[in-house]
Amino acid sequence: MAWIEMEGNFSGSSNSSGSLYIHNYLNDEQSVQDAEPIELYLFNKDDEQYWSYTSTDYNIIYNGRNYEAALIQSSDKILNANSLKTQITITIDLSNSFVRQFIKEPIEGVIQLIIYRKYRNDYKIYWRGYVQGVKFSSKEAKIIVGLKTNRLRRNGLQRKYQRNCGLPLYSYWCTISEDDSNFYVDGTISNIDGTTIIATIFGTKADGWFVGGKLKTDNGFCKQKIVYHVGTEIKISKSISSLNIGDTFRAWAGCDHLKATCKDKFDNKLNFGGQPYLPDKNPFTGDAVV
Repeated sequence: MAWIEMEGNFSGSSNSSGSLYIHNYLNDEQSVQDAEPIELYLFNKDDEQYWSYTSTDYNIIYNGRNYEAALIQSSDKILNANSLKTQITITIDLSNSFVRQFIKEPIEGVIQLIIYRKYRNDYKIYWRGYVQGVKFSSKEAKIIVGLKTNRLRRNGLQRKYQRNCGLPLYSYWCTISEDDSNFYVDGTISNIDGTTIIATIFGTKADGWFVGGKLKTDNGFCKQKIVYHVGTEIKISKSISSLNIGDTFRAWAGCDHLKATCKDKFDNKLNFGGQPYLPDKNPFTGDAVV
């Protein structure tokens, strides 16, 4: 794509003179000096937490959000026959608050990235993806981001014959709702020691009631699976440094996917997703049914 700009007098006079300039859009767009690219990076975790940065040396406000100036740069975004598999690397200063949270702890939940790029006087969405991991060196961190289309390569979930229920608790087919107050409690953390959390409210339920459930703080900084429950004490799957005494939370009941639990604890026997009466031997091969 190109356009022509003419200067001078071309009215037909024999002594008319002028100059002809041909501007190429791609040359300007790909030129660091002429294009003056400005990129905005918006990280979004579960639609609850946001981190926003810009590659410029001054803060930018766009769509009501402040994009903080940061030492941040993305690798080349290559579009070709393998575009569905494309990954990019975002290099950012190690002192950045977004990446520092992953030095000791893994990424929780889904973190999306939207890159906006300035075209003339407006910003356009230039790239979308999901954060897949963070690598650290002595002075910088590299955020690995894959396109949303990377998920198209994954195999879809398939139901299998099994004695225990294979349905995720609180899923559509399970029918138990997270909003049902019979299956969650609200409380306040009274003590923390690594993955161990103590709160008085846990003692109001029988031992093991929360195992397999989850705990989510009201500030959204923690959403972890509960792997142990006795009395007023539970253990979560990973230690979270952002947890503090006094944080408020909601904790949901867990399920061991047995038929008796589905019937007695959740009164949901009609939606039990297992096949508890499978024979011990495969009638076609004689092998054991696992």
